Amino acid sequence: MDYKKEEIKQHIIDNIDYLEGTQANELHFELFNRDYYLIGYYACERWLNDEGLNNTFEAINYIKEYEENNFGEVTTNFSNSEEVVNMYVYIIGEEIFSEFDLYDFEGELTKKDIENIKFRFENEKLFKDIRKINNNRMKALNSGVNQINKNMMNKIKCLTWKMNNKRQLLLNNAQK
Repeated sequence: MDYKKEEIKQHIIDNIDYLEGTQANELHFELFNRDYYLIGYYACERWLNDEGLNNTFEAINYIKEYEENNFGEVTTNFSNSEEVVNMYVYIIGEEIFSEFDLYDFEGELTKKDIENIKFRFENEKLFKDIRKINNNRMKALNSGVNQINKNMMNKIKCLTWKMNNKRQLLLNNAQK
């Protein structure tokens, strides 16, 4: 479910600067569990009914499936719109962390780590292309193919070069 996913990504970008020095394994907790994402029953009901659609039942089903798969039982009170919104945001946040490999960071987050995370969001298409190419490369290697297509390797090199140049520009701008 992608409802409000872009908004939730923006929440990460908007708040990550405040988390420098936080342990990387606590980042998701700090962003999505320390405080409510949204407070107030009316505000939460409006949030679920945004964009002219009622997404309440889809969100409830999404949460129910997640909790059954991860905890073996459902614990969210679905009659409470605050609990529904905040659990939904927590789950989507987890998916975003996986999608952008944000669980790969270790130790205390440095300014450089935070810039790297922002870079991943700002260059989402490039990051996903590199990830897709690397996944295809791993599939080829795992299936016993010893020689990787030269074009694919060139594409990886080119995309990696672009990403490194953009990262360097960001770091140079951040230091100014």
